[in-house]
Amino acid sequence: TYVTDARGDLLVDNAGSGTVVVGGTADGATLTTAGSGEVQVDSPQGDLTLVNGSEGTVTVASAADGSTLRVSGEAPTRIEFPRGDITVHNDGPGLVTTANVNPGSTVTYTGEGPEVLDAGNLIQDGDTVRVDNQGGASVEVHNAGHGALLEVIGGDVTVAAPQGTVYVDNQGEGTVRIEDVADQAVLHTSGTGPVVVDGAAGSFTLHHGDSALATVSGVGAGETVTLLGTGPVAVVSDLALGERFTIDTTVNSNVRISNLGAGIVDVVGGLALDTGDGLRIRLNGGGTTAITVAGEISLDGTPITLELEEGYDPSLHDSITLLENDGDDAVTGHFANLAEGETLYVGGELFRITYTGGTGNDVVLTRVND
Repeated sequence: TYVTDARGDLLVDNAGSGTVVVGGTADGATLTTAGSGEVQVDSPQGDLTLVNGSEGTVTVASAADGSTLRVSGEAPTRIEFPRGDITVHNDGPGLVTTANVNPGSTVTYTGEGPEVLDAGNLIQDGDTVRVDNQGGASVEVHNAGHGALLEVIGGDVTVAAPQGTVYVDNQGEGTVRIEDVADQAVLHTSGTGPVVVDGAAGSFTLHHGDSALATVSGVGAGETVTLLGTGPVAVVSDLALGERFTIDTTVNSNVRISNLGAGIVDVVGGLALDTGDGLRIRLNGGGTTAITVAGEISLDGTPITLELEEGYDPSLHDSITLLENDGDDAVTGHFANLAEGETLYVGGELFRITYTGGTGNDVVLTRVND
């Protein structure tokens, strides 16, 4: 069924199995849908308010450049092939998906309902789409990859399951979360806003090239995170006893490590940590190792935060290796306010630190008498 050159507000109740196609809605029109069938709106002439009361999907195709689409209702809505910049305002609980956006366009999100930007059509190196979520919507980007650039200019945005080569430039004040990274993906991150990489299906490379902090967590046992670029990266581990993963710092050693689990973080390429590169380590028991390093270790007033794992009651002479140095070279420098032989309290228990422990060049804590 076709409704052409619709003028004014319109109610479409599609109780059939076919699709009702509505063409040419006027600027500022309100379209209300009902019934179990699907509805497609072709080439709306300007702003459109869609009250999606149907059970099927409503598709809006070829929305006008610079137009605003306001959506409410529980059923899903798809916005396909917008002809330029578009603002999407979702007031309802139903998912609104915007797909096949022209490279170089800006999608602005407002409202409180869930939004998805499908970036699967951006398949050329340098293809760019800008996302403005200063309105605080719940926005996810799907199918990112193929060398395309996602430029975030405001608000929080989640990039879900990227694969291949992905460029993310966060120029806003919000946080860009990159979740469930595909095995062997290459992430290029930049911008003034923070980036969080949480969860990966395998090993991946992070090329971080700006001053804002990139945080990596949720890396699985046996995987490797290779750090490129020069930007600061914080890596958080929470692996279980007997598990370990690797950080390759050969190119970028501008890293902060937090080992909050009982597993081991293996560092390949050395550690050169200054006052801005803090370590945080949770002590899990005598005889355990937190971080191993294949390469030189340099500490220049590096801050360190230590805490006891819940249930761990240190015994006298318990030793925990903070940094296990695989080479013959000595550790250079020391942690902030912790010179060789200094004592410190961790969770009310007294420990002594040495930079010549283990095989003679490991950083080790030993429980001592008060």
